Amino acid sequence: MGTIEIGKKADLIAVTFRRPHMTPIYDPFSHIVYAARSLDVKHVVVNGRIVVRDHELLTVDVDEVIRKASKVRDELLSRLKEA
Repeated sequence: MGTIEIGKKADLIAVTFRRPHMTPIYDPFSHIVYAARSLDVKHVVVNGRIVVRDHELLTVDVDEVIRKASKVRDELLSRLKEA
């Protein structure tokens, strides 16, 4: 797995295990692979940079992505109606 040391860049995840679908825990690694859901991921560090904090994605403006996706959806629906 590796070590956590000052000066090293790290890829880490913190997963919330205190949820009904995550109990009982016999093997944490198996639970992450087979039982964990995306909403169970609390924090993510990639290459030493925090990209998810308290379940919130920090690298993308989620509201902007939703606005753009809605605009594209509306354009596609408009084209379908014209066809």
